Amino acid sequence: MTVIARRSGRRDGFGDELRLLSMLAGACLLLFPAALQAQTVWDMPTEYPQNAMPGVGLTAFTK
Repeated sequence: MTVIARRSGRRDGFGDELRLLSMLAGACLLLFPAALQAQTVWDMPTEYPQNAMPGVGLTAFTK
């Protein structure tokens, strides 16, 4: 009887899952700094002038 072994040497496939998990974790660590550098730009159109009460509130919020 011949037993065919996987590349990882284990028959349950745990080595393949561990390799996939480590590759996924490595990709997340590489992409994490890029997410920290991203800036969000909010466009807040309003019908009120800047000197009206809602406009003053929006101006204070943006500062």
